[in-house]
Amino acid sequence: MAESESGVRSELGATPGRMAKACATASRPVPGLRVGVTGHRKLPFADLALLDATVGKILDAIADTLNALASDRALHRFYQQEKPVLRMVSPLAPGADRVVARQAVARQWLLSAPLPFPQQEYEKDFVDSVDEFRSLLAQAKAIGEVAELDGRREAEGAAYFEAGHFVLHHCDVLIAIWDGLEAAGEGGTGEIVETATRLGLPVVHIDSAAPHAVELLFDPLPGESGRSLTIEEIVRLIVVPAWPRGSLGSTSKRHHHKAAETYLWDEPESVCADGTELSRAGLKATPLTWLSRIFPFLQRCVAGVDASSSIAVEENPPAVAGSQAAQTYVAHFRRSDALATHYANIHRSAFVLIYLVGSISLVAAFTALSFKVMHQDQSGFDVGAIFVELGALVIVLALVLAERRCRWRERWLDYRTLAEQFRQADLLAAIGGSEPCGCMNLNSEIHPMRGWVPWFVAAVTRSVGIVGARYDATYLCGIRDHTVRQRLRDQIAYNEAAVRRNAKIGKRLRLISELLFWGTVGAVCIELFWPGARHVALWGWLAGIFPAAGAAGFGIRNQAEFEIVVHRSARLIGLLAIEKANMEKLTGDRLTSKSLRRAVQKSAHIMQDDSRAWAEIFEVKESEVV
Repeated sequence: MAESESGVRSELGATPGRMAKACATASRPVPGLRVGVTGHRKLPFADLALLDATVGKILDAIADTLNALASDRALHRFYQQEKPVLRMVSPLAPGADRVVARQAVARQWLLSAPLPFPQQEYEKDFVDSVDEFRSLLAQAKAIGEVAELDGRREAEGAAYFEAGHFVLHHCDVLIAIWDGLEAAGEGGTGEIVETATRLGLPVVHIDSAAPHAVELLFDPLPGESGRSLTIEEIVRLIVVPAWPRGSLGSTSKRHHHKAAETYLWDEPESVCADGTELSRAGLKATPLTWLSRIFPFLQRCVAGVDASSSIAVEENPPAVAGSQAAQTYVAHFRRSDALATHYANIHRSAFVLIYLVGSISLVAAFTALSFKVMHQDQSGFDVGAIFVELGALVIVLALVLAERRCRWRERWLDYRTLAEQFRQADLLAAIGGSEPCGCMNLNSEIHPMRGWVPWFVAAVTRSVGIVGARYDATYLCGIRDHTVRQRLRDQIAYNEAAVRRNAKIGKRLRLISELLFWGTVGAVCIELFWPGARHVALWGWLAGIFPAAGAAGFGIRNQAEFEIVVHRSARLIGLLAIEKANMEKLTGDRLTSKSLRRAVQKSAHIMQDDSRAWAEIFEVKESEVV
């Protein structure tokens, strides 16, 4: 695979810049849960003491449930044996935001604070309670989790909604201290609650008036219509892997558990992706590491080395690349990306060997037959050819059985899907664009119950905090420039190299097959029409082995789908080039955190959609003996 100074290439794309030289040392996530808050600033009908007690009971129920789950040995298969991370996400406005934040801080929860404006401007909203605000804000600043958004006073409704939107995208449960009425204006509590339920977030509605009745707002689970879940059940649903048997696809609960445990326990925890040994760095030397080299070797032999893809200039990563959240996402991307490349090469090498060795068995069979015809009184060589044929068939059978037992193809596709979910996650986290986990929305493609991959992405997301930063013009320009000049540029360059490489391989393998076809035609014609040729077994032998070798070339082309990869890569280049150009146009007043977030999300979704479509092509291409 081609490489560049800016990042090592995987089998599906370029890796994130300088962070590509780091090692992924994380496998199982830390158990965690994020609780967001929305509500009214003014609480004229509230009994504040009773409201504090009500909020405290809810937080205690969440914490007790999560701590009990974290101590359950059954969950140690999926999570690290560490103290759960409980995080409160609050904009710290007067009223509901601070009521919940105070109770969370009193219980030693971590505090994340997305502010709708820069701090100095935001404090103008509550000059009478600035000291309390700063005291709580200091808790979030201590862990680097204060995000000062780029809201503007002339559009303060939109600014408040953006802050609420930020909370929704960074929480798993939303506490809403709300009067139950529709929002009076943009960014109101009613609008935030409506958006939360649409996203599939569980909402704990606390009536803003005494006696502060509590109600859970959610879409009932299948078969549970009319029954209210408890807070404890909500937490279990979010945290505990719950893959229904035989539903949402052809795979079963047992399959998902086995696949998850394989990734979390059997794969090496530390996988580096630095240097030419991408797929083997951090992997023990086994026959599989040697097997994985066959397909890349074939690529180099047939297509050569594309030197043009190795020239690139590395851009400096944005300052937030060193944040804990960004590093966590990149580490998980690096691990899943390297493992995906490793198993892709193993699977592809296996089917290349199957076709090549299969053709050898046919050559051996024709050779044995030819020697019987030419040397009827000698049987030594033809017996040896028969043993070669038998040995080749045994190798083919062994490769097919190993493929099915070790699940190389499934692991490749699972890990590739996982890597694509993490590829742009660090940049999205840096601008408040993390994808919501959607734990209650069964129609969501990222619902954790849809399989172990979305569950794992959600679990990692829950374990990390927000990226603290001030969303000013300089900061947003840095994110935009890094995305355009590094990430998108590298992806486009990688796919351009992929087009050249796969087009060259497909063309040359087709040429070889055509030459073998015409060679077969020539051998047959010579045998039929050349005087005395029928007495020479060579021509019959060539007429037999040429089609066998041609079939091997066709089989490799058909299995690898070089032409389809060329088509899809060319399509992806066009889409990413459009998004790159659109992102470059985000300047001046057009460059906001919202516009940049949408642009980065769109580019990420394009690559994820392409990866899913790409995987659909190969998920049915199982290695077979025939």
